Amino acid sequence: QLVHGQNISSLHASIITILFAGLFGVVLGTFVGGIQILYLFIKLRFLMGSALLISFTTLATLSLLLGIKKSITELWQIALNLLAVTALGLASFSLLLGFYIIYPLNHDQVLIATVAFFVAAGLLALTLLYRWVRNPVVPIIWLIVYGMVYMQMCWLLRPWVGVIDPIHGSVPIARANSGNVFNALINLIN
Repeated sequence: QLVHGQNISSLHASIITILFAGLFGVVLGTFVGGIQILYLFIKLRFLMGSALLISFTTLATLSLLLGIKKSITELWQIALNLLAVTALGLASFSLLLGFYIIYPLNHDQVLIATVAFFVAAGLLALTLLYRWVRNPVVPIIWLIVYGMVYMQMCWLLRPWVGVIDPIHGSVPIARANSGNVFNALINLIN
């Protein structure tokens, strides 16, 4: 139903997100292996859901102000459906990601591939959002708001592609906070 642009129940959307985002996390975790597989199985699903919880009030309010004639409950269901579509998109890239990991690519190449897969999956979800609300401004606003929250959550919960802690010889579940994603992007560009 999702592939054909139809909404599904919140329960089904949540189950799809949990299963398929988890699948992508497991494959990404194989880059390092061991406990990193479990970390990413949990972290990816947590990231998607928590970013939605943080940004939903803003997304819903702006959507209503832009004339979307949906209830808060309907907007929540749409948001959960978008997560499910994103998770399905990510899962569809799992085999390709696994190939890149086995190939083997280095850390930066796997990281770039992972970001590209997230972008592609997110764009798929945005095209469905446009079909559901028929307002070209709403998907752009949802992209900006959810995207900014999502990027900062990714920054807070990094590493995503395993970086070994040289002191402990393991992959931490999260690194110490330092700055934010926007400072990091500016520094990267510089």
